[in-house]
Amino acid sequence: WGKNKSSQMASTSSYFSAKHQNTLLHQSIAGMIAKAYFLNIAGNIQENKIESYIQKTKDLEKLYIIQKKVGTANAIDVSNISAEIISLQGYLEKIKNANMQSRRSLELLTGKYPEGKLETQNFFNSVKSSIPASFPLELLENRSDIQASHFQIEKAFYEVQEAKAARLPSLNISSSLGSAESNVESINSLFSNPLIKVGG
Repeated sequence: WGKNKSSQMASTSSYFSAKHQNTLLHQSIAGMIAKAYFLNIAGNIQENKIESYIQKTKDLEKLYIIQKKVGTANAIDVSNISAEIISLQGYLEKIKNANMQSRRSLELLTGKYPEGKLETQNFFNSVKSSIPASFPLELLENRSDIQASHFQIEKAFYEVQEAKAARLPSLNISSSLGSAESNVESINSLFSNPLIKVGG
């Protein structure tokens, strides 16, 4: 009734679903590596900006100290700018710690020991090609996760067909042929082969 055929098709769909899931795993790891790499570049840029801002704030503090000596600024102004420098230095340490963790994640994803010594560039490369405004639908249909889900649905369909076929009655065909000898031959020659069995 098609039970064996449905079982075969369900196994085939399960194989292709696992194959696309394996491809999806490789693509996910590649995407995670790219994301960690670009986040690390962004962290390096942010770290450089904060260091530059701290240096400019320190220069401003020197100006406030000179103005205090002249008499155009007071101790509150100097205290406020010093507190701003301390706050920026604390924020810089948080950024450095986040960048260290990002480098360790990138090293772990690339198969290296996560010691945080991986160095990346401090700038983004410019995009040389224009990004299209729309994409063809085939790109969405060819995604590995979409294909894996498609074959999982096919597998479920064939499993239902197999279960329906299993409820139908089965028909077994068999045949046999045999004979038996007997000692009755000594009594009468008519019983030389008393048992001949043929069945189907």
